[in-house]
Amino acid sequence: MTYELSTCILKMILLYIVILSSVTIPTVKSQGDAVCDCQEVGILKVLVQKVLFEQQMESARVSRLEARIKTYETTGPIPNDRLAMLEKNVNDINMKFNKTITETKEKQIGLQKVLISEKKERNKLVSSMNKIVNEYKDTIETFKEAMNNTIDKRFQDITAEQVKYKDTIETFKVAINKTIHKRFQDITAEQVKYKDTIETFKVAINKTIDKRFQDITAEQVEYKDTIETFKVAIDKTIDNRFQDITAEQVKYKDTIETFKVAINKTIHKRFQDITTEQLVYKDTVETFKVAINNTIDERFEDITAMQIKYWEEISLDLITLNETRYMVDTLGKIVEGGQVRLVNGSNQYEGRLEVWRDWSWRTVCDDGFDTLSASVVCRMLNFQHTNPVVFKSSYFGAGAFPLHLDKVKCSETDTRISQCMHSGWGKHNCSHDSGVGISCTPVRLVNGSNQYEGRLEVWHNGAWGTVCDDAFSEKSATVVCKMLNYPHSNPMVLRSAHFGPGASLVRLHGVYCNGTETSITQCPHREWGITDCDHHKDVGISCTPVRLVNGSHPYEGRLEVLHDGSWGTVCDDDFTAQSATVVCKMLNYPHTNPLVFMSAYFGAGKLPIHFDDVECSGTEISLLQCSHTSWGSNNCSHSEDVGISCTQVRLVNGFNQYEGRLEVWHEESWGTVCDDEFGTLSASVVCKMLEYQHTNPLVFGSAKFGAGILPMHLDDVKCTGTEISLSQCPHREWGSNNCGHGEDVGISCTPVRLVNGSSQYEGRLEVWHDGSWGTVCDNEFDTLSASVVCKMLNYPPNNALVVGSAHFGAGTLSIHLDDVKCTGNENTLSQCTHRGWGTHSCSHNDVVGISCPPDVRLVNGSNQFEGRLEVWHNKRWGTVCHDHFDERDATVVCRILNYPQTKPQAFRSAHFGAGSLPIHLDDVQCKGTETSLIQCLHRTWGEHNCVHGDDVGISCTPVRLVNGSSQYEGRLEVWHDGSWGTVCDNGFDTLSASVVCKMLDYPPNNALVFGSAYFGAGTLSIHLEYVKCTGNENTLSQCTHSGRGIHNCSQNDVVGISCPPDVRLVNGSNQFEGRLEVWHNKRWGTVCHDDFDERDATVVCRILNYPQTNPLVFPSANFGTGTLPIHLDDVGCKGTETSLIQCPHRIWGEHNCAHSDDVGILCQPVRLVNGSNPSEGRLEVWHDGYWGTVCDDDFTTLSATVVCKMLNYLHTDPLVIMSAYFGAGKLPIHDVNCTGTEMSLPQCPPRSSGSNICSHREDVGISCTKVRLVNGSSQYEGRLEVWHDGSWGTVCDHEFTALSARVVCKMLNYEVSVPVVYGSAHFGAGTLLIHLDDVNCTGSELSIFDCPHSDWGSNNCGHGEDVGIYCAPVRLVDGLSQYEGRLEVWHENTWGTVCDDNFGTQSAKVVCKMLNYPYTSPVVHYEAHFGRGTGPIFLDEVQCIGSETSLFQCSHDGWRIHDCDHGEDVGISCK
Repeated sequence: MTYELSTCILKMILLYIVILSSVTIPTVKSQGDAVCDCQEVGILKVLVQKVLFEQQMESARVSRLEARIKTYETTGPIPNDRLAMLEKNVNDINMKFNKTITETKEKQIGLQKVLISEKKERNKLVSSMNKIVNEYKDTIETFKEAMNNTIDKRFQDITAEQVKYKDTIETFKVAINKTIHKRFQDITAEQVKYKDTIETFKVAINKTIDKRFQDITAEQVEYKDTIETFKVAIDKTIDNRFQDITAEQVKYKDTIETFKVAINKTIHKRFQDITTEQLVYKDTVETFKVAINNTIDERFEDITAMQIKYWEEISLDLITLNETRYMVDTLGKIVEGGQVRLVNGSNQYEGRLEVWRDWSWRTVCDDGFDTLSASVVCRMLNFQHTNPVVFKSSYFGAGAFPLHLDKVKCSETDTRISQCMHSGWGKHNCSHDSGVGISCTPVRLVNGSNQYEGRLEVWHNGAWGTVCDDAFSEKSATVVCKMLNYPHSNPMVLRSAHFGPGASLVRLHGVYCNGTETSITQCPHREWGITDCDHHKDVGISCTPVRLVNGSHPYEGRLEVLHDGSWGTVCDDDFTAQSATVVCKMLNYPHTNPLVFMSAYFGAGKLPIHFDDVECSGTEISLLQCSHTSWGSNNCSHSEDVGISCTQVRLVNGFNQYEGRLEVWHEESWGTVCDDEFGTLSASVVCKMLEYQHTNPLVFGSAKFGAGILPMHLDDVKCTGTEISLSQCPHREWGSNNCGHGEDVGISCTPVRLVNGSSQYEGRLEVWHDGSWGTVCDNEFDTLSASVVCKMLNYPPNNALVVGSAHFGAGTLSIHLDDVKCTGNENTLSQCTHRGWGTHSCSHNDVVGISCPPDVRLVNGSNQFEGRLEVWHNKRWGTVCHDHFDERDATVVCRILNYPQTKPQAFRSAHFGAGSLPIHLDDVQCKGTETSLIQCLHRTWGEHNCVHGDDVGISCTPVRLVNGSSQYEGRLEVWHDGSWGTVCDNGFDTLSASVVCKMLDYPPNNALVFGSAYFGAGTLSIHLEYVKCTGNENTLSQCTHSGRGIHNCSQNDVVGISCPPDVRLVNGSNQFEGRLEVWHNKRWGTVCHDDFDERDATVVCRILNYPQTNPLVFPSANFGTGTLPIHLDDVGCKGTETSLIQCPHRIWGEHNCAHSDDVGILCQPVRLVNGSNPSEGRLEVWHDGYWGTVCDDDFTTLSATVVCKMLNYLHTDPLVIMSAYFGAGKLPIHDVNCTGTEMSLPQCPPRSSGSNICSHREDVGISCTKVRLVNGSSQYEGRLEVWHDGSWGTVCDHEFTALSARVVCKMLNYEVSVPVVYGSAHFGAGTLLIHLDDVNCTGSELSIFDCPHSDWGSNNCGHGEDVGIYCAPVRLVDGLSQYEGRLEVWHENTWGTVCDDNFGTQSAKVVCKMLNYPYTSPVVHYEAHFGRGTGPIFLDEVQCIGSETSLFQCSHDGWRIHDCDHGEDVGISCK
């Protein structure tokens, strides 16, 4: 049977099910659907009519049965004669049913085998087509268009897009209409070559050639647009679809028969005529060749014949099966179960026993009721009856019906309870407190060492069977243990027939419970008896009869065991780690390193003491198998209750036991932890769990100890350090992460440390022992011992130095070791010989110190300050790739080496020669503040995509400028022999200064020299004098001078230098604006506008000593396109930096933009101060390095318009406010007189700067809008005031709605969708005139003054009704209502999203309060629940306490500072 046939059969079954359920489901085409012709349509119609008729017949049969059942229910128990007849009928039905089931199963198995076979064929097709789709990604859009055209037109469009055919559409149409008889002859030889078998044809007939590409592309590539096209297509009826196809076919071929004939012929020659390029894509050609093996008529005749055959068989089977099952289920319950029932249990298999007698249900006494009697009841209910459980004393509650039976005693031959011996109907001597209960629980554990464990078997269809261990988890085991009324808090799942393979059928497969079910049959699983595993995979369970209580987390606590239905404690006598191992194994916890706690460490218990003198070997699987005193026999008290901790963490792949990749235990497996957010506090918790030193652990990111292969269990772990378990720390949900194994975190709890040194590589040696740090005596301690310490600290062991006599200070801790003697081959200091812990003959003045070599070095340079960078890892040196390596990374290296860090340089492309050692690191990205390279972001150690031609080099520049007003000027100091020193000004000229500027990577031209200690007399040594350079040197050391330290000048003669800034603005109309260019690698270059915003511009303005308030950024080469190299792209400053190189950016010279994207900047030389909001205030301008006020003489609205334009505010009708309305300034006074057309105030004609005849009482003020919000807690809210007739005034709240508020917010340049209106003088009653009343805007107006309102000054309200507005700078979008959605905030005149990292309900409350929405129980939605945003990501790590009135008052990382993408956009529901 072919794949297409099985697909159509399944389609028929689906249609039948749909009809039976009376639910209309759209027919979504799958990858395997074939395009049916008119013959198939007719067949489908006939089959639909047949199914509808059979449905009517089925409904009639069901109605008759329901009527009979209703009659039985109203008349009570069935008379014996009628009962016998019904029993006979049921037996007949059962026989028929079982026969039908058997036959159906055989057919199902046969069909399943065919489907499996066809699935393999389909997978082959999918695999081959997947290759084609991957090669033809660009053709997806062409495929979409092709769906709506004829088959011929689709071939044309697809072919044209796939291989870029040169022929025109008309040429293609002509080619299609030509006869292809000659082509068939040409392709015959090719067909034989490619094995044109009927099997290959069956694969090809799933679709017409074009539709096949369309469907495969839609499923495999999952293009949403194509799916939408499918949704439209499937709404059409089958008849309409074929009519449309036929109509289009007729357009190009007179009849469908003509078309079929054309398709039967080969198209190989046609594709040769269209293009020779298509032959390159052999897989596509081969696929087309397969499609032409047979005619469409033959294909559909085969399908139709087999469809009819299998449809008739399956439909009849289904009808018979459903009818038989219904009769058996309904009549069977009446006949067999109608006289007994179990009530008040947790599931259908258990409860209080009740029997039907005299038209009512009645209870049964527990006197004499045993498992044989229970077995009869279970058999009557058709439940498992081989091992029922009897519960006495009304275990399932006292019944309310009369007691009816007592002293029931059944035999093995009884099949009904009425056949059993009893005291007589209605005769009893018991009360309702003695009611009997039964559990016919259909599960059991067999072949275990005790009742709580064994192979799981389930009862079904009258027999026991095993369960496959696939997907079976602790949650499923929990359900089983609950069903058996056993302990279920920590069950164990034992796989691979741990308790031996069963002999009965495998009943269940794929059981997947969530743990809350009351019966295993409620859990999802495959159909009963459907499985592909054998008894070697029979699952076993241990309903662990041990528990740990009173611990701080589940993995530790006082040990208690279950015996004889009650819990009890265990004595600590002789209890060892081996016994703890057994307990931890029973609890399914890690058991490699359990801890035993004596003397009631977790509190004294109050339950009986069950065990004493427990001794295990550690190999047992149950504590009950270990030797111990008899149950209840002991000679101890509860003060000796034993406790256990089963450690849940481990360190693997480290150099010693104290370090390695962190792995945690969760849900039956170890898994790794992501290094995101993982700090030393989190490492401290891990070390505490391992009982290692935890005061100064080390954290290693980027898979320092190798990438794991186990699941990634945890991410974003952020401990406070006080936790005693990692699971108590905040973290993402288990298994949820956004990282790969290249970010596996590693930890070192190394029990040695170096303290009180000048760097991390040196200091007094201290070792950890018995829970505390202590020092080591210097007796016998040599370099070999020091090398072991350096190895433990992951530093190079060679050339380690030993310093005795408390060189790094005398410690105050205990002296732990003396006479330490190592060979150098040890991995830990504890492996070396020594006197013994705590035994010594020295004082604190004799403690040893060590200096380890740094784990970085520079080699192959012309001096010690430069060279190829090499790092120490895994006991050897290796190089570093230049990818992403910049000055910040070089700064860290120079800091480690104790070299100058002022202006380091990074050299690419093996500048200092290609190395031959392993490449250790790639993609290193430091912030510049780290003290070690391993603290920086980088790829996994040893993982890279570079060669030694990419080895990075570094120069730790040995010059600096100090005591200047900026980084570009200051007293010159040079580094020599480990210290800085000054340089005399004798003979020092601009050529020498240009060399210094080059060394600092500043522009060398126009360097200035300042003598006579212009930047202050130094206090350091004078290193150089008579320095004389030609200007061509690369370093100062290459210039002539008097010699190091040789001079005859004083500190009053030291030289100073001023280098030009490494940024400039060019091509602007004044000095404050222009295209941004930066200096790098000895030349100027431009900067891309990508991600460049006001914060980046602020840094540039600061460098140039220009105003930094409200700078403007101009994208798209506003100041003309540059011609120099593009130096920087994706610059992302915080705004606080003093240099652009401190900001994140791409590698120098790496970009994805053109000069048309060159960024420009305006360092805003105007500002408004002392206003109630940013758009108003006293005008101040920047001139000659200072701010100054402006006189109001002749200052008009035209000048104000220019100012508002510069500040990017509304500038259509600004206000000029005279006479120091916003307060008198204290700065210099300037005059300006603009025409209004200028783009910048410096373009306006000035009066002579600083020369004026006015005082500060005439300082001019400006308001760029005639509305303002006053008396609010932020600029976004307050009492509304409007300007009219020379004065501000309030607005009455009558008729004032959110639409009017929206207009006001737009005027203030706030973009909000849902502003909040406050009436009744919410922001205080004003004292000014009431200007407006009855304002009623539609929301579309540009100004509130365009809205309908009462006459100016006309109102019928008082200031107690002054309106207030809140232009909320937050909004919720893409939700189902206004109260939910993705959170977006307004900043920098645009909306942006917020990251979900650490965003909690308190933060959500603040947002809901800002929006005036309900906020008592908000819900936070993570991972872009409401869709991914498209704007900037403004905020991350937002953490509110809930009392804030604005989200911006909460702590966060800073605007635009984040480490997330839009897949982590946070959403909120306000409730």
